Amino acid sequence: MKDKLAIFDLDGTLVDTCRANYEAYKYAVDKVIGEWEISLGEFQTKCYGKNYKLFLKETGITDSNAMIDIHKIKSYVYEKMLLEYGKENEFLIDLIQGVQDKYNIAVVTTASRENAMKAISIFLQDINIDFIVSAEDVKKLKPYTEGIELVIRHFKCDTNNVVYFDDSAESIELANRLGITTYCVCL
Repeated sequence: MKDKLAIFDLDGTLVDTCRANYEAYKYAVDKVIGEWEISLGEFQTKCYGKNYKLFLKETGITDSNAMIDIHKIKSYVYEKMLLEYGKENEFLIDLIQGVQDKYNIAVVTTASRENAMKAISIFLQDINIDFIVSAEDVKKLKPYTEGIELVIRHFKCDTNNVVYFDDSAESIELANRLGITTYCVCL
């Protein structure tokens, strides 16, 4: 029985999905409300890794029906964009393959389960993920630690045996407060 746990963020950590997300959201916003004035650089610094409801509001899109329509269109084109622009983090995938006999492997993401599964099926099919926490599974998305704590409880793992990887300094800082080992990943 495995008594160790490795938890990974998905977008920006296991898979570089920034450009894929940007292109999918740009396409969707352009279809629903007209040209989106957000550049890839702005998206990366202000939007990437956040839930769409939050970052769309921050970019001036406040109509909830428009947000829903944008998200539906984004989800529809996301797989195509992932195939064109996404890239796996080969180092972390190799690391997981090397430790998955000793560690339970979990993913905690702010993405919807549908979109997370698209990225996982394209880029992570060669690893065994034991548990996934997506946006639908928690009340407070990352950087809050609710998803991480859910995984730790699920595996009944001592925090001394938990390691966490994320690309967000804020998520890493909050996870450190749980007493787990953390690593900030830059793609």
